[in-house]
Amino acid sequence: MGFTATYILAGDRPVKTGRDPEDGKIYIWAWDWSRKVFVKAPEYFEHIYEPTDQDITPLDEEAFESKVDDLLFG
Repeated sequence: MGFTATYILAGDRPVKTGRDPEDGKIYIWAWDWSRKVFVKAPEYFEHIYEPTDQDITPLDEEAFESKVDDLLFG
């Protein structure tokens, strides 16, 4: 069974799931505003898998990458 990444905006913060290349486990990463990188953020689990927050926007990969590009270069 393959893994499918999930992409959301939690408010304006990009959050994604993915496999860690080092250990192969699935993790959740959220954008760190100060360092401009993704950091592990398990606290977003419910926002992704049990969304009840009205400030959550699901994105496809292309829209997600565009948002991250805007944060990096915009």
